[in-house]
Order: sequence, then C-alpha cells, then structure tokens
Amino acid sequence: MWALWLINMVSLVVVGVSQTREFNQGAEVSTTIDLPYFDSDTIYLSSIKTPSDNAIITLGGLRLGDDELRIDQVDLNIVKSTSGEFELIQKKTSRGPRQEVAQRYANAIEYETQVDEKEIKFPAAFSIPRGKKWRNQEISFVLKVPVGKTVKLDRRMSRNIHRFEMNDKIDQPWVYGGEHFWTMEKDGMMAHQYLKNNSDDRTFDYSDFEDIVVEGMVKVNITQGEKHSISINGKSKYTKKVDVMKMDKLLNISTDMDRSISNVTVDIVMPMLRSLDLEKTDEVKITGFTQPEMMIKASTRNEVKALVNVENMIIKQEDRSEVEIRGKGKTLKAILSDRARLDTERFTVEVADIKMLQDSRAEVAVSDTIFTHTEGHSHAHLKVDGEPVMVPDEAPKDEANH
Repeated sequence: MWALWLINMVSLVVVGVSQTREFNQGAEVSTTIDLPYFDSDTIYLSSIKTPSDNAIITLGGLRLGDDELRIDQVDLNIVKSTSGEFELIQKKTSRGPRQEVAQRYANAIEYETQVDEKEIKFPAAFSIPRGKKWRNQEISFVLKVPVGKTVKLDRRMSRNIHRFEMNDKIDQPWVYGGEHFWTMEKDGMMAHQYLKNNSDDRTFDYSDFEDIVVEGMVKVNITQGEKHSISINGKSKYTKKVDVMKMDKLLNISTDMDRSISNVTVDIVMPMLRSLDLEKTDEVKITGFTQPEMMIKASTRNEVKALVNVENMIIKQEDRSEVEIRGKGKTLKAILSDRARLDTERFTVEVADIKMLQDSRAEVAVSDTIFTHTEGHSHAHLKVDGEPVMVPDEAPKDEANH
C-alpha cells in the first residue's frame, strides 16, 4: 500500500517537473502592421465576433472544444504617438522549454486584423488547433494615436483595453463602456463631448479690478486684455462650489475644495494685474501682461508660471511654492522661505534683491547688481546667470516691504 502511494507521488513529481520545463522560457514576436492613410481624424476600433463553439471545458478566457482550444483574450493598449501618425504594433508571446521553441510557438499563432480607411477590426479570439500544444500563447496590440486624432471603440472592443493613456487630471467617463469618442491630447486621452455635456460654465460681469486673491484648489488662467471677463469652467457639481466676490479693486475667488481632481478652471481677462495672492491653489498661468509693476504672493505648494514684461517684479513665496517667470524686466525683489522655488533665468533684470530662508532655491538672471540675504542656518541655494556685482547681506535703501 505504502509502496504504491510512493510510486504515485514520484510519478506526479516527475510529470510536474517535466511540464514545468515546457514553460521554462518565454519569447515575444513584434510586428508593425501597415495602416492606410485614414481619410478622417477619427478611426473606429471594433471586435469581430468569432463563431460560437460547443466548449467542453471553459476556464477563464480558455475554451476547449472538440477540434481546438480557443483563447478569447486579445489585449489592446492605446498610447500617444510621437511620430504624428497612427501606428499599430502586434505582439505575440508564448512559453516553451527553450527560447527558440517558444518563439516558434509564438510565430505559429494565426491572427489577422482587418483594416480599411476608417476602421480597424480585431477578431475576438484566436485558436490553437487540435494536436498543437498550448504554452500560454497570448496576443496583444499597441495602438499609437497622434495628438489631435480620435478613436471610437465599440462595447466589445473596449472590454479588451489593457492600458489606456488617459488624462487622469480631470474627471472623465468610464472607458470600458464603448460609448465615447476619445481624442488624444498632450496629457492623454480626453472625452471632449462628454465633458462638454456635463459642464456648467459660469460667467461674471465684474469689472474694474486690478488685484486678485485665490483660495482653494482651482486652476487659474489670467490673460491681459482690453476688457474684464471672468468664467469658471468644469462640471456643474464643482463649479457651483466656487465663490466669486468683488470689493473695490479686489477680486476674491474661493472654494473649500481641497483636491485638484475636480478640474475646475477659472479664466480671467483683465487690462492690468497689480497683485496676485494665492493660497492652496492648483496651477496658475499668467500671460501677456506689459506693465510697470506686479506683485505675486504664492504659498502652500502653488505652481505659478508667468510670461510677462514687467519693469518691477515683486515676489513672495513660502511653503514649497514654485514660481517661474519668463519675459523682460528691470528689477526683481523676492523673499523666499520654507523650501520655495523661484526660476527667473528667462526673465533677465538689471537689479535683483533676493532674500532666502529655510532651504529655498532660486535661479535668476541679473545683468548689473544683485543684493542677497540669508539668515541663520538656512541651506538656501542661489544660482545666478550673468556677471552682476554681488552685494551680500545688504539691502538697498529703497527696499519695499509689500
């Protein structure tokens, strides 16, 4: 009795080891599929239903019938193209006892897409005929989509999505339903029509303001223009949480939202921006202003980018805020603390006055004179582009304390 049991156990181990060796090595065969010139900016991706069979055994995506083993899983990965053209790459993989055997199994996979001027059709499955070995063969595709081009997946094909390069900075629909048109943008795929249908833009008639205070996680775009305008863009359940008030020359924008996933953007056009005070905001962009003076105050990890021509720029930063200024100027006054980061290498000035505290960093471009100030054991780092006269720890007599 014990001898028979021992013989069975040894046989089981031998068979197990033998079968494991059959899957020891892996191989991949990649092929670029020729695509035609698509007449439209939109292509359709669909799944071709394969003939049904009377499966004897079904295990996940494997269906064993009388004459073949059918594998129902065909993965699709959609990413951004860097060539400016649609590209389709087919990948076949397999296991085997040796590399060359695994590659032969991968090459033996029979699968053919159907392509015309506006559509790519993918068979829903591929088969391994009776008498051939199953060695975990798989097939997948990488579709590279250029920026500005659109794809539409049918419901069945959308379920085969393995990777989908989506813009996850905004609230977008479920990709697996096959309901939406997806357009590739710089930050990934976007369902523009869905976003439009679910947005509730708000506009305000306030005018004659020069100072702005923003409190809360919203994106802000501020552009110079002849007239004042304010609009809030995004989904209605978020835009209604943004409050806008005006008092004299001050415009106050506030929200209690503390996460940027709400994707609310405030667009402001105004003739002159005298001061901007930011507290816990998302990205802020300032564009096009040409004026004598501007002050920017940023705190709590704000990220500010400005393209301006301002003669006298004043900046106050704290709490890991990041400010980048480009354009032209004459003087720059900056106070940085608590790991703030300032980059004005493309905003060359004649005179700069920089005070740096608590591990702050600054990169500036100065042509004439730079006054620098540090306190205590600060590990501040200052990089200066140009060959100005360096005046450490001595502030100019007319230093402003705005």
